[in-house]
Amino acid sequence: MARSKVFISYSRAEKKYLDEVLPVLQAVRSIGDVLWFDEGAIDIGDKFHDKIQDALAESGVAILLLSNRFLTSPYITQYELP
Repeated sequence: MARSKVFISYSRAEKKYLDEVLPVLQAVRSIGDVLWFDEGAIDIGDKFHDKIQDALAESGVAILLLSNRFLTSPYITQYELP
């Protein structure tokens, strides 16, 4: 399978960064339709970890919204960054 998604990783505690950059990224026609981030992509009852891992496997590019909370997040450092 071709890796066609653009995965956006960020600390949920600092969602404000996603809110700032997302409209700009969505305006870029070539990537706006393939952006993946957890909000809206994970429904109630979904297995969070499985959804994240599937999205990572389908992504050819990742955008990391770096912050202190991002770099100290156990989930991000253990499961997303590797």
